[in-house]
Amino acid sequence: MVLGDGASEIPWRGTYLEVDPPRRLVLTLTDRPGDEFELVTVELLEVDGKTEMRFTQTGGHMDAAGYAQAEEGWRGFFVDLESLLAPAAGGGTMGG
Repeated sequence: MVLGDGASEIPWRGTYLEVDPPRRLVLTLTDRPGDEFELVTVELLEVDGKTEMRFTQTGGHMDAAGYAQAEEGWRGFFVDLESLLAPAAGGGTMGG
């Protein structure tokens, strides 16, 4: 992943462990050397005619500050994703 105009690069790597369309996605993920991977789980549920996403990241390989930073990064990603999808879906907002 390249941030901005080639400003910095993040070497993400991992493995898909479970792909169950359209309900569930489970994968390992890291940007660090070695074999310490986080486990990311995405569950999609129908709630009141809309899709709710439940997202978790676990693994225990970071301290509290690291997980807080990861959460901030994911939230920013989801806000950007929402802005890209909102025009196609007729608007909407994400809870946080």
